[in-house]
Amino acid sequence: MVRRRERAVDGAARLRGVEFFAGFSEDELDRVSRLADDLQAESGALLTEQGRVGQECFVIVDGQASVYVGDDFVATVGPGTMVGEMALLEHRPRAATVVADTPMRMLAFDTKRFRTLLDEMPKAGERVNALLAARIRANRAR
Repeated sequence: MVRRRERAVDGAARLRGVEFFAGFSEDELDRVSRLADDLQAESGALLTEQGRVGQECFVIVDGQASVYVGDDFVATVGPGTMVGEMALLEHRPRAATVVADTPMRMLAFDTKRFRTLLDEMPKAGERVNALLAARIRANRAR
């Protein structure tokens, strides 16, 4: 089960150790904090479902999840990783299913806030592009 959103109150402090945001200034982290919602998921929670329309993406703060394409396991993702962004960028159904393996804490961005993040912070766009490129390389290697 995914427990829905909570607005964070501690701003940049809660993002300081999250790898995805490494190198961001305090002001940038504070802005990210205002864009994101905190989300908790229990082990077994369905974070994304292949084929469904995506309306949010997540940056994993704590915990691990498994990624499946069809019935095939393709990866384990953990802290610092973003998931679900491809559907938001491409305006297409989800390419994979992601299931929480452990209890998780994540930052959630809906479509509008994700776009704002990318528009306002080039570093975030660079991280997303690097992540996508790594996934393409991994997919070609399979």
